[in-house]
Amino acid sequence: MGPPAHPPRPGPLERAEALAGVPGTYTLQAAIAACHARARTPEDTDWSRIAELYAALADRTASPVVELNRAVAVAMASGPADGLAVVDTLAGVPALQGYHLLPSVRGDLLAKLDRHDEARGEFARAAALTRNDRERAVLLQRAAASADAHRPERRGGRKDGRHDEPALAPPSRPVRHPSSRLPRSERAPLEQSDDERKGVTMPARLNPYLNFPDNARQAMEFYRSVFGGALTVSTFGEFGQPDSPEADKVMHALLETDRGFTLMASDLPAGMEHNPGSNIAISLSGDEADELRGYWDKLSGGGTVTMPLEKQVWGDEFGMCVDQFGVHWMVNISEPQG
Repeated sequence: MGPPAHPPRPGPLERAEALAGVPGTYTLQAAIAACHARARTPEDTDWSRIAELYAALADRTASPVVELNRAVAVAMASGPADGLAVVDTLAGVPALQGYHLLPSVRGDLLAKLDRHDEARGEFARAAALTRNDRERAVLLQRAAASADAHRPERRGGRKDGRHDEPALAPPSRPVRHPSSRLPRSERAPLEQSDDERKGVTMPARLNPYLNFPDNARQAMEFYRSVFGGALTVSTFGEFGQPDSPEADKVMHALLETDRGFTLMASDLPAGMEHNPGSNIAISLSGDEADELRGYWDKLSGGGTVTMPLEKQVWGDEFGMCVDQFGVHWMVNISEPQG
């Protein structure tokens, strides 16, 4: 006969949950993490328990971000209407003014309730507030999808009963705010792209993002005349701020060319100072001399040549200029290989 079997020792999360007395802040955070860790899928998550834990955590921290997390959990447990009721109590909280995840969460819940026109405005407001390019693109996509779903011919839905609007997958982690003390590993559900929610990874992409005082549209149209390609421009007025003095300003512009070039730009909102700098330049390089010289001629025309495009000691043609919008460029033309 073998030694008697011993029950498995409880892990740190289980021990934290079993502590006697009134649980503290870190114990509550550990219990929330335990609920997420035990669930194999978002659907398996005990959202009612998580909502209770967030309520207790909110009582101890008085944090509006914790309350926003509770709203998400309530929506998952009881439905979007109940979650929206919690979110709406946070509308006037000063600490959340300018916090993009508040309108993001509200927009998602409104979309789930088929209040698509209101959802569009919330997603647009969130896109204007975030400083993350990828988040902004995702939020603008959701605003556009909500606007499309609000069209009269679409309100009746599809014959098969399904919705065309992309749904946000159930969050598996709480939303975070820079001032919150939630675990750093917890990631905001609305900071995830659609592909991330589906478990699909995307390769990283590095591209310049240019800021202009009020002439981003003119600058991007100029760059399209230089490089060609497709230009899309979204204004603040088109996405939730039609009566704002900045309605005609560019919230986000994207130029993508057949050569694989990508430029993004926006006008700076009021209150943000425009400081053109000389510490960053955009580089164009390759061995297709005629194409690169054509770019050089257009970029330097109307601008300032700081180094003429000519043969250098390393064997390539190289030049630097500042275009008419104050953006610095470097062009390097190498000898074709072979």
